[in-house]
Amino acid sequence: MKRILFLYLFLFVSLIGYTQDFQPGPQAKNLIEHKNVMVDYSTGVLHYTVPIYSLKSGNYELPISLDYIGRGVKYYDKRGMLGLNWTLNTGGVVTRTVRGGIADEEHNYGYLWTADNSIPLKDDCKNVSLRKRDGESDIFTAVFNGKSINFIIRADEQQHIYAEPLELTNVRIICEGSSNFIEGWSIIDENGDHYIYRQQEWSLNARREDVSTLSGIACSEYISAWHLTKIIPCNSAPIEFLYKKDIEINSLDGQDQWSTINKAAIGKPSKMKYEYGSPVIEYPFDFDKYIDEYRMYIDEARSYLIGHSFDLQVKEAGEKATFFYNYGMYASNTLDYKLSNELSRNFRIIGLLGDIEGAMAASEDLLRTLQNLENSINHFATTHEQLMAATFIASAKQVVVKCMHEKRNISKKEIKGGSGYDVYSPILAMIVTPERIIEFGYKNSGKNDNILTSITVCDWFKDPISIVSLDCLSRSLDEISFLDKNGTKISNILFDYYVPSPSLKQEDLIPDFWGDFQVSSTVEGKYGEIAALYSLKNISLPDGGNIEIAYERNQVGSGSIGTVHGGIRLKFLAFTDGMSSAKDTISYDYPLPGRSVYDSFSNSETVRYAGFSDKIVYDQIRTKGYAFLNLGNNGIYYPYVQENIHKKGINTYLYQVPGKTSEGIYGFWLNGLLLGKAMYDEQGNLKQMTKYIYGMEIDEYPGVYSEVLRDHFVNDARLSYNCSLPQMQASDYYMDGESLKYFYEKQSNDYIDGAELYRINIQPRLNPTLPPMDYRLCYGGKVLLRKELDYKFEGDKTAKASYNDFFIPLKESPFHKIEYYYDNVRSAFPTRIAKTGADGNVYTTVYKRVVDMSLGIDSVIDEMKRKNILSPIVKKLNLSNDQLLTETIWRYCIDKQSDSCLFAPIEQLVYIPESTVVYSVNNEDISLFTYGESNYEKVTLYKYVHNKVSYLPIEEDACTKGKSYAYDDYGHLLLDCQGVGASATDKYKMPRNKLDNASYAKLVYEEFYKFFSINQQLDILAADSDIFFKYCHSDRYKSIILFITETLKASMNPNLGLLVDLQFNIKYNQLLDEFEQQYNAFLEAHPQYTNWKIPNALSVLRSVVTSPEYADVPFAKYMYQLEYKTNSPYNTKYSIRLTTIPDSKRLKLYVLDGSRSISCQVSHAGSRTNYIPSECNSSSMLKVFDLDLSAYEDITAVDIPSSGVYMTLVPEGSSFKATSYNFDGTIYARFDETMNLELYSYDSAGRVIQTKDQYGNILKEYKYNQVINE
Repeated sequence: MKRILFLYLFLFVSLIGYTQDFQPGPQAKNLIEHKNVMVDYSTGVLHYTVPIYSLKSGNYELPISLDYIGRGVKYYDKRGMLGLNWTLNTGGVVTRTVRGGIADEEHNYGYLWTADNSIPLKDDCKNVSLRKRDGESDIFTAVFNGKSINFIIRADEQQHIYAEPLELTNVRIICEGSSNFIEGWSIIDENGDHYIYRQQEWSLNARREDVSTLSGIACSEYISAWHLTKIIPCNSAPIEFLYKKDIEINSLDGQDQWSTINKAAIGKPSKMKYEYGSPVIEYPFDFDKYIDEYRMYIDEARSYLIGHSFDLQVKEAGEKATFFYNYGMYASNTLDYKLSNELSRNFRIIGLLGDIEGAMAASEDLLRTLQNLENSINHFATTHEQLMAATFIASAKQVVVKCMHEKRNISKKEIKGGSGYDVYSPILAMIVTPERIIEFGYKNSGKNDNILTSITVCDWFKDPISIVSLDCLSRSLDEISFLDKNGTKISNILFDYYVPSPSLKQEDLIPDFWGDFQVSSTVEGKYGEIAALYSLKNISLPDGGNIEIAYERNQVGSGSIGTVHGGIRLKFLAFTDGMSSAKDTISYDYPLPGRSVYDSFSNSETVRYAGFSDKIVYDQIRTKGYAFLNLGNNGIYYPYVQENIHKKGINTYLYQVPGKTSEGIYGFWLNGLLLGKAMYDEQGNLKQMTKYIYGMEIDEYPGVYSEVLRDHFVNDARLSYNCSLPQMQASDYYMDGESLKYFYEKQSNDYIDGAELYRINIQPRLNPTLPPMDYRLCYGGKVLLRKELDYKFEGDKTAKASYNDFFIPLKESPFHKIEYYYDNVRSAFPTRIAKTGADGNVYTTVYKRVVDMSLGIDSVIDEMKRKNILSPIVKKLNLSNDQLLTETIWRYCIDKQSDSCLFAPIEQLVYIPESTVVYSVNNEDISLFTYGESNYEKVTLYKYVHNKVSYLPIEEDACTKGKSYAYDDYGHLLLDCQGVGASATDKYKMPRNKLDNASYAKLVYEEFYKFFSINQQLDILAADSDIFFKYCHSDRYKSIILFITETLKASMNPNLGLLVDLQFNIKYNQLLDEFEQQYNAFLEAHPQYTNWKIPNALSVLRSVVTSPEYADVPFAKYMYQLEYKTNSPYNTKYSIRLTTIPDSKRLKLYVLDGSRSISCQVSHAGSRTNYIPSECNSSSMLKVFDLDLSAYEDITAVDIPSSGVYMTLVPEGSSFKATSYNFDGTIYARFDETMNLELYSYDSAGRVIQTKDQYGNILKEYKYNQVINE
């Protein structure tokens, strides 16, 4: 079935954990959860990817896609720029989850600087709980082009921050920044591809309010993600990422910035009921209880003061009353109030107001204001109305006194809390490669967030090639439309989602214990399961086909019976083919409930003290345990899943699920590990089974895997997770008795007995019996696939698919076995792959890569290691039953350019033993040639060319035959020739005005930048030029300066509409003459400035404004080119230079659309001779010329000047395929040695509509069905 996609193994989803763990923003967080698969069986999560475009730089490809994760939608989830659960995937990000309430690098408090305190972390619950010390390491995740690495940060002796991967890897991670600030990250993978992350995403105003706000968040602002700014592929040109604006946390108040940065307010409120086992007393300062009576007296007083001058004092009394009112409300409803600086210092202890002193000050301030008002009225009173007003003010004052005196003995209290933070994210504007530009269009929603509305693929000159339009203005992404370069819709995909019944109102929906949607109990009627609300329901495909999706609630349990758990899992997929209307259905069954990554979860908590217990009941589930990574689907993994394919059979999957240890160890590395899969026919007969065996340290942490699954693991001490860091979770119930005693006693006054508050409320609760809060974060190991065992079964071995089938003792031998061996466990690749067939013979392939070679055996390999180019193969051995058949070696070269080093193989050598050679394993090769260099035969020699984009092979000179290749500057293959000594060149077919405007943009930028820099240095006041000074403050002058500055800005954040308006205003109002006169007069009066050559900029400015060819500033859209070293390799001059001359010295020259005569130059024996090739064959478009160079000796080169639109020079008699390209990358023409020429025409969507031969005869025509989903 075409649409059944198979699971890529070993990539795990990370979901939100503890409420104190602060995640990155929606876009960055979704990227670390992305999997390019249809179904993740171990979690029951649906994944759907819409490919948009694949950017290329040389051999490197960067896919751009829109990705959906079907993990369910929570009640408090915030939509991203594409809607709920959708993500724009453009290559990668580095994210950080802050744990412990403090960023690790935070000076003096972060884990990085407190881990080595004199007090061991496990004995320092006090400071951890009071947020004076960070108890847990932050978790960083680096995502780069489909791969990801999790790491923590550490500091060396020089206090330099470095990354410590949680698992063994050869990927190099470099921290950029100081000892307490991380500017960015630099990552180099095993291929030598370099990823640079410097665009920062900030989380601000982080807050967490629980029963005690003393254990809230100590670090309220930090960098939560670093977005990609550049990719430097090995041997290829860079790919640049341009964002609209940097996040500057000190200037986030301007309203004009919301089109250039994105703000997401993320929050999750909660409610708590605190039941005190030992009653407490409270001074609630609950002015809400008295506010109506207070306002009644104030309103009465105001009515008697009409016409008198006490308005300001009454207004002040109102402000003071509001401030006092907020104190009482804050104690039970902290997140709902925007606090002043004074009030934000308030805190809560065991659900009670802690800052009594602050509340007292607020109330006393209100009393003083009322007293002053009463005194003023009495002093100036001359009428009965004024005396009545004073009486009512006095009554209002007594209401405040009554509130201040109120004291409660309480045993229960309901309070509100939760967590929240604001994420400020950069907005990606453009991705630039040498050949293509991707532009992203947005619409501001008016709520400080931006909606992605379009993705446009452009050529280097920013002319559209194709457009993707996105309709995601509602809660979710509703439609993806694919448009041609003219904006005409070609096809589309529609998305439908589960929505509430029309009879339900928004207020009828409330969160359940898990945060999922449920219908309020006050609503009559039955609405069924609505946990899948706003999840993807239906996909209408471009070919008219359809995918229907259904979900069900998760189940969790430790045995065979499960209970309802948060989130949803995939239930079935139904496919309808767009052409045949044929239907396929896949259903998913989970016979065993999911296993939780957490130790426990509950919505209540009991805190035990000496002689009594307090109980807190929450409105949402709270988890306990040490899980911090690979959290699965809402914290669960399924051990066994059945995939039922209608009328085709059943596939089943066995997984490793989270285990528990008594030592506080969380084995994140095993979650969701595929252990086996089985295939059954429709009748339930087992037909095939594959078992997977993994290498790991199996005795180190017993309990992280089930003993029944032990056969799926083999011991390998090299893979041990033997590095560990102590961790300490903070407790909401720990209190510092000594400081609190002093604090409360200090608050005593005429109204409050602080000592009593301490004695009754705090002192009995100073020593709670808390569960262990410390654990170890273990890291530094790896789990590697070691064996695949395939079994086949005949007959009726089973009656139906069952979990127990994986544990049936098997008498059969595997019909196929694959074993993997790793000499370098940090590598992503196995060193040896041994395949055993049914006949028992073992065929082994050994791969020795750069990483496996010892230092010093080859200088190029040493340099490749230094550059982290570790994956290229140096040796390949083929073995049969451990006997060597062949050993192939690739020798590499290095080509040092001005700003880079290029690496490639230059020769291939083979050793074939003449007698039996038994292979012996050696973990690291100490010699390039195992059996002596003289015993190896050179089979292939390679030559390369370095163009402006990449480093590509142009010749393969093999023993039996050779091949030649030619490329354009973009890396497009122009020629594939069977024979060495060939070359080709292709003319760039682009409008001349594009090149002219791009060149002019550079001139304008350079001159405007010089003028702008000079103009900032002019000391106008000191020059004592009143006339010029006044002119510089006029609107006429400011219009021109704004035009110059906006032109310069166009290189980063183009606003072409504003530039056009300013250009028209300057020209229409003739502002340039005065501008030039004022500057010329100023320069004449102040000769010290004449050497600054301001007139050059003035000349360019006049040309820009007045020349008709520059109306509407056509050059401005090319300003972006000046920001990049990634220069376009466009070239209007082209020629051929051939330096490898065939032995026959006979060549053929093919010229497409050129003249009938051509000349060339032959370099030979130290001289150059003009040579006229003879035309041997021609059509109307393709000319062929013979070059017989047998008269020349010692030929070193043949040069052919420009002619036609394409030329290729090949050895006589060789076969080849020649290709000429249009500027947009489509193929213009193809031909071969037989002169079979095909010319291609395209529609506006880039699809071939017609092919013609060289005489203009139509060979083929193409028409396309257009299906637009409505």
